[in-house]
Amino acid sequence: MSEVSVTCSCGNRFEVAKSFKGGLVNCPKCAKATSVPSGPEPVFLAMIAILVVCLLLATYAAWAVMGPVAGIIAFLIGAGVVIAIIMAS
Repeated sequence: MSEVSVTCSCGNRFEVAKSFKGGLVNCPKCAKATSVPSGPEPVFLAMIAILVVCLLLATYAAWAVMGPVAGIIAFLIGAGVVIAIIMAS
């Protein structure tokens, strides 16, 4: 996703580049300065939380069934995947 959706007080909805997050842009319809939302989306944060819980459950299962080395390996692989997802967003 390379754009952020912005809604002006005049009701106009438009897209701006992610580089404007947390700043101000002029509405193309009424030319009024409009703030661009910043920070990660709540849905993204919820997805990351679910991934972390799944990671911990998988680590525990691998540890319990195959031993501590397998648990540590499962944790490292899962943590790498979660970090890659966060960095890619």
